[in-house]
Amino acid sequence: MSDVAGFSKFGKSFQESLAHMIMDQRTFADQIREVLSIDFFELKYLQVFVQKIFKHKEKYGVHPSKRAMLAILRTELEDENAATQKQTRDFFARIYKSEIEIGGEE
Repeated sequence: MSDVAGFSKFGKSFQESLAHMIMDQRTFADQIREVLSIDFFELKYLQVFVQKIFKHKEKYGVHPSKRAMLAILRTELEDENAATQKQTRDFFARIYKSEIEIGGEE
């Protein structure tokens, strides 16, 4: 099926807010995982970020804490190009410092 629905029409702010919600709201993350394709995110760093959350949950049976996510992003991005690594880490740093508000209000 070549007509994959995506979030590009909603913009970067929406996509970042959604990724932030997936990180911070575990119940929401569990519910949306059933219907969300990583490919819905238009930005590679958001695809990588959300995929790391879901893979951690799959492997360990628990949602990653911010501390666990910090370790994941320090050690498990070697397969990504340098720009994606930096963007993914920078995005998490903004979440960690709460510079990205859920709902797109900055």
